[in-house]
Amino acid sequence: MRSIVRVLNFVVTLIVLLALSAVGEANARNSLSAPIPPNIDVSQRAGNESEEAIAVNPTNPNNIVIFTNIAEGANGMFLATSFDGGLTWNRRIVGEGNDVFGDTCCDPSLAFDEYGNLFVSYLYNTENTVPVLLSTDGGLHFELIAKIAKPVDSLVSPSGSERHGLFRYVDQETITAAEGEVWITFNAGGPMVAAGGGFKQTLIDTKIADLIASFVTGGAATVLLVGWFVAVLIRLATGSATVATVTASGILAPLVTTLDPTHTSLLVLAIGAGSLFFSHVNDAGFWLVKEYFGLTVGQTIKTWSIMETIISVVGLIFVVLLGLVL
Repeated sequence: MRSIVRVLNFVVTLIVLLALSAVGEANARNSLSAPIPPNIDVSQRAGNESEEAIAVNPTNPNNIVIFTNIAEGANGMFLATSFDGGLTWNRRIVGEGNDVFGDTCCDPSLAFDEYGNLFVSYLYNTENTVPVLLSTDGGLHFELIAKIAKPVDSLVSPSGSERHGLFRYVDQETITAAEGEVWITFNAGGPMVAAGGGFKQTLIDTKIADLIASFVTGGAATVLLVGWFVAVLIRLATGSATVATVTASGILAPLVTTLDPTHTSLLVLAIGAGSLFFSHVNDAGFWLVKEYFGLTVGQTIKTWSIMETIISVVGLIFVVLLGLVL
């Protein structure tokens, strides 16, 4: 009896496998028989492009952006934007030295974040920094939001060489947008971090701003102290004074309607003071100071970090005192 059951199980299993194999083969044939989309010459230009980057907007998959090198000219790169899935393109040359892109060279990199913000990086032709540009309209308009420098002690190799892309100049940068963050890496001293505004929107979407507003309204703390404290927390978590300022401002925005112009200005100063609190190892400025002055990590914390903290606390004290007398 057991032998019969085993044989039946084997036969059923074999039939199932054959059926699955037939389905897979049919799907493969259908895939092979499907028409292959034709290649599209997006640039419609004579000559070659190279090192192209392509990004698709996650909030609108029909929004496609292409950024690439061009062969001619001292400066300039090709940029194309589509909002209909690639059927039509807005084509232009950027970065010839007379626009926000500056004197572009090469190594384009693109990244959309979850909110549809487009971050762009590339290399300059002469400047030894990596620019980061932001577009909030799918690649039609851009603004320069950062220039990231390499560590000073890697400007020249031990042998004195200054070969492009290896020692003196930044090279091969890549930008990536994560959840509430933007990361950029390049080969001239390790990863550097630039944070975007998505983190602010994430905190706002969690209704934390409403919670803080109710907390302050209840008389548990003053607006100035809360503004400073929120900026401090974000500064410590992200390492970026810019992100701390922008994020804290977004969180405290509901409270501005309850303040007069004088105390609104004081709130801005309080947030700015909080954004300076205790610069440490997650702050790009911390490493710049360390390298510029040839300090150890411990020495930088004892000098730079403590100095930044003193400035932050003294700034808060003056802001609170002004708030009491104005």
